[in-house]
Amino acid sequence: MDRQKLDNPISTKFLFSFGKNLEHLKIHLTDIKFATNNFSETCIIRYDELYTCYRAELENFYKQNPVVVKRFSYRHGLKREKEFATEIEVLTRAKHPNIVTLLGFCVESSEMIIVIDNLSNGFLGDYFLNYYKLRLLTWEKRLKICIDVGHALNYVHSGMEDQKMIINRDICCRNIGLDENWTAKIVNFYVSVFLHPNQVGLDPCSEVRGRPYYIDPEYKKTSKLQRESDVYSFGVVLFEILCGNLACHPVYRRGDDDGLASIARRRLSTGTLQDMIDPTLYTETSENNVILKKGPNKDSLHIFINIANHCLAKTQIQRPTMNVVIEQLKKALFFQKYKDNRKFSLIDIKRATQNFHDDNFVGGGGFGKVYKGNLQDSDRENTIVAKRLDTRLGQGEQQFWNELQILLEYKHENIIGLVGYCDEDEEKIIVYQYAPRGSLDMYLNNASLTWVERLNICIDVASALDFLHGGVGKQAKVIHRDIKTANILLNNDGKAKLADFGLSLISPITQKTYYVLDNVCGTLGYLDPHYKTTRFLTIESDIYSFGVVLFEILCGRSTYSTHKHQGKFLSGFIKSKFKEGKQDELVFEQIREQIDPKSLTIFQRIAYQCLHHEREKRPTTKKVLVELKKALEFQNMASTMTKLNHLHITLEDIITATNSFHNDNIIGHHGFGTTYTGQLSRSGTLLKIAARRFDYKHGEGDLKFLKEVSMLSDLKHTNLYEGNGSLGQYLNISNLTWTQRLRICLGVARALSYLHYDEVRDYTIIHGNVNSDAILLDENWEAKLSSFEFSIKHLVCYKDHVWLCEHTSTMGYMDPAIEKTGGVTHESDVYSFGVVLFETLCGRKAYVESEADRFLTPLAKYHYENKTMHDIIQPDLVIDPQSLIKYSAVAYSCLNEDRACRPGMNHIVGELEKALELHLPNENMGINLEYLKNLKIRLTDIIFATDNFSKKYIISSSPCYTCYTAKLKNFESQNHSSVVIKRFVSGQDFEHGEHFVKEIELLTRVKHPNIVTLLGFCIDASERILVLENFDNFFLDYHLIDTKKPFVLTWGQRLKICIDIAHALNYLHSQMIIHRDICSLNIELDQNWGAKISNFDNFIYLPPNQEDEALYLNKIAGRVYYVDPEYDKTGKLKRESDVFSFGVVLFEILCGRVANDSIYETGSAKGLVVAARRSFCAGTLEEMIDPILKRENGENNFVQDRGPNMDSLRTFIEIAYKCVAETQDQRPTMKVVVKELKKALFFQVS
Repeated sequence: MDRQKLDNPISTKFLFSFGKNLEHLKIHLTDIKFATNNFSETCIIRYDELYTCYRAELENFYKQNPVVVKRFSYRHGLKREKEFATEIEVLTRAKHPNIVTLLGFCVESSEMIIVIDNLSNGFLGDYFLNYYKLRLLTWEKRLKICIDVGHALNYVHSGMEDQKMIINRDICCRNIGLDENWTAKIVNFYVSVFLHPNQVGLDPCSEVRGRPYYIDPEYKKTSKLQRESDVYSFGVVLFEILCGNLACHPVYRRGDDDGLASIARRRLSTGTLQDMIDPTLYTETSENNVILKKGPNKDSLHIFINIANHCLAKTQIQRPTMNVVIEQLKKALFFQKYKDNRKFSLIDIKRATQNFHDDNFVGGGGFGKVYKGNLQDSDRENTIVAKRLDTRLGQGEQQFWNELQILLEYKHENIIGLVGYCDEDEEKIIVYQYAPRGSLDMYLNNASLTWVERLNICIDVASALDFLHGGVGKQAKVIHRDIKTANILLNNDGKAKLADFGLSLISPITQKTYYVLDNVCGTLGYLDPHYKTTRFLTIESDIYSFGVVLFEILCGRSTYSTHKHQGKFLSGFIKSKFKEGKQDELVFEQIREQIDPKSLTIFQRIAYQCLHHEREKRPTTKKVLVELKKALEFQNMASTMTKLNHLHITLEDIITATNSFHNDNIIGHHGFGTTYTGQLSRSGTLLKIAARRFDYKHGEGDLKFLKEVSMLSDLKHTNLYEGNGSLGQYLNISNLTWTQRLRICLGVARALSYLHYDEVRDYTIIHGNVNSDAILLDENWEAKLSSFEFSIKHLVCYKDHVWLCEHTSTMGYMDPAIEKTGGVTHESDVYSFGVVLFETLCGRKAYVESEADRFLTPLAKYHYENKTMHDIIQPDLVIDPQSLIKYSAVAYSCLNEDRACRPGMNHIVGELEKALELHLPNENMGINLEYLKNLKIRLTDIIFATDNFSKKYIISSSPCYTCYTAKLKNFESQNHSSVVIKRFVSGQDFEHGEHFVKEIELLTRVKHPNIVTLLGFCIDASERILVLENFDNFFLDYHLIDTKKPFVLTWGQRLKICIDIAHALNYLHSQMIIHRDICSLNIELDQNWGAKISNFDNFIYLPPNQEDEALYLNKIAGRVYYVDPEYDKTGKLKRESDVFSFGVVLFEILCGRVANDSIYETGSAKGLVVAARRSFCAGTLEEMIDPILKRENGENNFVQDRGPNMDSLRTFIEIAYKCVAETQDQRPTMKVVVKELKKALFFQVS
């Protein structure tokens, strides 16, 4: 590059600094070529004359992938290099959420490439070229896009941290990208120019840059470039968004028309602009493509059009600043979002306040006067306050809409509630909920306001500030700008509410830079001195003001009274007292005796940090909130400890019991100390104890000690505290059986359930530190939950509240939702307990430094989701498959990222109890089946009904059981005139008894219309009998074996039978159940020819701990001619094994013969399936089809001259053939089979 030929000194210097300052952003050309497949056209997402954009995945940016690769077009000369350098310079300086982020660049050979963050939803301009895409842009979404772009322009025009300003010169819809959340970002800056501080614009320059139909006409004509040139281009974009068309669309270039801007302004002046508005806006669709038949709010549309028109003013001086544009767009969005929000008439407000009578005046400020009133709402009157704007006092319309937006979007229990507003006849009024006790400034020197009440007020305000500053999942932060005691209101219950948001400022959370404001806002005495002198505003300015409030509350005096008597505001007075070491003199004398010394120390320390002159050294609101809660805890603990003197044990006794805290007595370490075991002598008896010794080094041990003592003195539960060692010590011990592990987990679950809710308490507890080291085990391996030093106690009515907690759990156990919400809930305990459940199952800790997979949680979730749990389960554990299914499912559900989807502890207890019940061996069937006693039937009744099991009642038999049909008096009134009695082989054969229990277990768990219903059972001596619903039309095989049967199954009936069975199998498979014995003998037909699967004595659960959802079994179950050949050969059992057996049944139904018919035993054929597959491949399968089907009989046995529909037959045969594929992986799922069979039936009946 020839440095002398570059005419832009900034760009020249910048390009030559690449190697020094931007080395970390360099990307090799080979990496980019590989990611884009050598700049393949398939990767292109945007083509422009000057550049091409590709979407790609670069190894360097695995966290940001995919990314956008922007490749500058080949052009000779230095212009390309200058534009490339300008773009990189802008993107390295401008850091804003609505400007693309520079991830890297490449300058190799003749290539110039930059890499920016992904734009998942493409470019705005593309939506105007596609009707279906355009419908996705609702009016509200379009407004948000406009506001995003407006913020970005306002930032580069006046808000950059280094105070330099940028004019983009190429604002158009094609240069606006949309990310996955529909956030808009300005993409291109290659023709931008920089302005120095206080520079209004550039003098006329030689080269005018910009796109036709977007370029500022004054700039184009005179070469005079100012920020308002971007405003004009943005105005064109606003009208594009309104009309749903590009500015250069041919419809806007007819005759003398010169693009969208000129025609829009003319139409607006003639009152015909309405005809140009995008018609799709009036038929907006929901996410489910349901047409909502609604469009833009009338007021929203009017405001939008008005500001767009102002942006297109002919001269630059007539156009608004971007700050003004943003405020108007926000106002338009307000009307669109809250068009249904309550808007009061001026008459209503006047009636409520008695026409703003002086007797109702309750206060005033920079906004105007505030009045109390009674507003009629439906059938009742509500007391409200109405704040009436008076523009003469400094605030105006902008502050009015700003406050409304904040109160509508930022709802919190410690922020004053909005009732409604009035905007009528030049009157602008905000209506609030009434706070009966008024503002805090009235109570500062009132001795009746106790120290505990003052602390709670401080905590309330800190909670509100933490929420506003971005603490609880919002997309933007709010800087209040006027924190003072007069703006803190009190309810009768003492709950504090932060109010007065007229001066507040909303800023995206991701914006790290300061705001530069033309005018400093706030109240003297509370105002951040750094903000006052520099005009730079950050959330730390709120922290300073809050620090003043904290000291007002402590001192019992206002900052004004201090200024009056001391000649300086309270903050200055405070600082001088601290320098003199006389901070104790600051305490309000009337409450001094109430305050615990440690509580006072913590409060003063954090309050003083808030007043630090360096804003970077001020604490966050989160830190302030934690410290204030700590101060309150010390205050409350002081009174608690006096009540527990009877539990006091001398240090000498503890030393003796633990052998002077000998290392051999250590059973666990935790963040604030060590736990020892020992024997304590009490009243002549030796008690086995665990002693937790707290560490005071970091000043936290005393608080944790007090908190744990307080918690344990309140709580009484068999699974709380005590113990000899922790679960964490025994996780990988092979002799800790699965039954013991289940009982331990169940004990902890019950303890947590008790903490979270107990009906005799009005409070609830979040443990806050559930981990395997906090679970102690006694000599009977009973679990005891300990470590309450981080627990949070609160009233039951606040059970859904998010609680700020400085300690957010031990590494490996932390609830991921804490980062998003800023605090903990009961569900945080559930998450941590889910980790413990997987620790117990896998025999390892949640975090192991030396392991390749250090953290257990992602590993466990991966294997559960991929059904490979066997890879990580403790090798020596013997686990019942059904128990494992239940256990692993509930453990996995605890780890859901979404707190709302996690189970409650009561549910977890129930699931763990079931897992334990499933695992316990069936030594005593009577005991295990006790919960089904309502289904028990006396043996004498069954003997009577079957005439002592007479052969004449037999309907089927097998080596394991015999089935009888009979009438039982127990069921005569239940629409079961007769029942089926299934009698298992008598004797003490364990296998047959096991089949009996398994079948009862399954039939009581699964409920489906195509699965036989269990009516009762009998266990008497050696007899094992099931009573099932009757099937009037016998088994399916009966209709296939008996060629002289009186009823012939039509093709339609056969299809319906197949669909019934398929539905039942699909249901069983969804429940992780494999039948293992599907055959025509196990398919019953009721009186309506509905099919039901029966005989579940061979079923098996498919546990989620086997790769590829398979089981490998040594013992094969199933019947010859029906059994899956892959399962039969390898022992590999999958759902597809049932699919094979069902395929055999399909061919039986098609051919009208059972699978083992002797006709299929000739030659090399081995049953129906082999013959059917061979005939299918040879094209001769039609010869095997049941000949009866070709001349079907009607219901009255008259011959119908038609057979199966050919399309129906073809569909049926194809799916049947796929079902009997040689390998399991080639077979379809039952869901697919159901679909194809339904299609076959459709062809038949159509």
